[in-house]
Amino acid sequence: MGFAHVFRASVAVLVFFVPSISFAVDGDLTPVGTVGKKEIVCRLSNTEKIQLGILRGQARRFSPLQKYIQSKRKRLEGTKLKQFNKKWRKNQRRLRALCEELLAPDIQPVPTPTPNETPTPTPTPREVLFFGNGPEVDTIDIATNTVTEDIFQSSHEGASNVRAHEFSKELNSIFWSDYFDRTIKRKNLSTGAIDTIISGNSYSALEVSPEGKLIYSVGSRLFEFDLLAPSSPQMIADTDFFPIEAIETGTFSDQLVITTWNKVGIYRKDLDMTTTLFSIPTGDQIISSSVDTSRDLVYVLFFGGQGYQLVKVPLTEGEITPIPLEILPWFFAKVVYDPQTQHLFMSDRDSLHELNLLGHELRTIELPHEGFWVEWFALRSGTHSILYGLEYPSQILHLNTRVPSDSGVIVQALSFVGDLEFDEKMQKLYWRDWGKSDIIQAEVEDPESAQILRHIPTGSSSSAGLALDSRNGLLYWNEGPDISGMLLSVPESQVNFPRTEGGDNSCLLSLDPKNGQVLWSDYDYQLSSSNAFSVIPEVGFVEQLFSGEFRVRAIISGHVSDKLYFIADEPFPGQSFIGVFDRQSNELTQLFTDLPRPMGLALNSDETRIFWTDDALDTVNSASTAGGASEVIAEIPGAALFGIEFGLVQE
Repeated sequence: MGFAHVFRASVAVLVFFVPSISFAVDGDLTPVGTVGKKEIVCRLSNTEKIQLGILRGQARRFSPLQKYIQSKRKRLEGTKLKQFNKKWRKNQRRLRALCEELLAPDIQPVPTPTPNETPTPTPTPREVLFFGNGPEVDTIDIATNTVTEDIFQSSHEGASNVRAHEFSKELNSIFWSDYFDRTIKRKNLSTGAIDTIISGNSYSALEVSPEGKLIYSVGSRLFEFDLLAPSSPQMIADTDFFPIEAIETGTFSDQLVITTWNKVGIYRKDLDMTTTLFSIPTGDQIISSSVDTSRDLVYVLFFGGQGYQLVKVPLTEGEITPIPLEILPWFFAKVVYDPQTQHLFMSDRDSLHELNLLGHELRTIELPHEGFWVEWFALRSGTHSILYGLEYPSQILHLNTRVPSDSGVIVQALSFVGDLEFDEKMQKLYWRDWGKSDIIQAEVEDPESAQILRHIPTGSSSSAGLALDSRNGLLYWNEGPDISGMLLSVPESQVNFPRTEGGDNSCLLSLDPKNGQVLWSDYDYQLSSSNAFSVIPEVGFVEQLFSGEFRVRAIISGHVSDKLYFIADEPFPGQSFIGVFDRQSNELTQLFTDLPRPMGLALNSDETRIFWTDDALDTVNSASTAGGASEVIAEIPGAALFGIEFGLVQE
């Protein structure tokens, strides 16, 4: 492997020699790349020079170069391996510098001011921190520690994570519990108004009786709230069912059928007693249940050693009877009995199946969505009208199977700003919305300028991460098994490169501008360990950085040093820490330990200060990158703190 930098009178050529792969840039700025026998040509102008990044990204990781590097590294160990890796990184930096020099736009001379002109003083940029606070982006002025809230707002109506749900035809309202907000909310379908009914806990099950009584669970306890004559909620039972995950009214109004992960029971208000109707062995799991009051039955769908099984369980004395299934449900399926048709409905990832009571499929109802799976559904005033919810984004939708034009979104998802990037030159802010899997761009000087650059229909909140390459005008993100990217000047463009290294949960974390590398981590649930990697997008070369028995959730590269700062969760006793990895010495040090729930990580321009958010303490914190004591620079009670980013804002 080597370089050839050749200059001629009229043509400058840069050639990068590797096995079966080469790149050349001639004098009229027409880069040519070959992978094997395949030739790639991309015309560049001075104003579009960052297209070179797209060209170089065509060299996939599975190229002969990658195989050559991996085989070379396997034959080396100890000091020789470190020297090889160091030489490889040095050559990559040299190649990047030569390409940038060759493709640099024509330099325009700066006009010299005449004696009568007074140069305008350049204003000093203001140091700020951008951070995600639930559905909004807030800022902190570092000089004064002044918090300015709600700079950018991209939320809609109020569903952030639906844990439980209920439709009341008597009140014509939808009720749901919000896991993140710790509330129970209601939307009146007649007026469109949304209000909070109960707050302060994580509510896992809901039921609304025809008499207007809201019954909900907190752990093993049952509470009742009168919606028609509001007063303080009353605890009606403290059962031995934990946690209660579903509540339905039984055959009589004084009966409640309650379900946990491994048993179904009935609570009788008049006797203040809970009786177990059905249970399964430890290791099996109940997926869903639904009551048929006309037959005194509850249908139970569960998963165990015999696979998926559907049974009907009597609410009184009687025999438990299996129902054969013609279709195979998925793990988050839900079964609902419809009293109008006396049929069963069972959900799939993107559809509903209508079954008769013998388990025979009668029809399949396709549910329109944006690449996400159905988490729950409910029947509304007849089988032709269906309510259903999506986990990511967490939305409540309505489908009218007879009148499709009557379908649509009833409750929009709240956004969750999880990852932030700031382009100081362009004064633009980018963030990734965990709630709706959107990538959003905004002008810092214009709060109304937020616009969606990309929607990721196949993603989820577990696929986090955003990495901005401001030098080349590229934005990268995690998308399923791949790392994807776009050219910001052409938002519809797409760059993909797969990852050969894999774990149970992969997360794109940051960009290392010093070495031109994208950083990410893989987590292995079985081993409770993380591996952190870097990849050079131009050629797909992957290098393992470090590993450990912890879960890496954020990485940021030092602007000055060759160090990586990261957040990690320890498997036991469950605390988190902020560490630093020195790429020169391969040393890993814990800077700050015993942190409750650090989420975002940022560095200032000269790498002397490090900042992070803590979602458990509702704080934004600062400390020296050398370690020592930390300080709280902002405390925001009730906040949902996720990503954070340092920026110099021009006045």
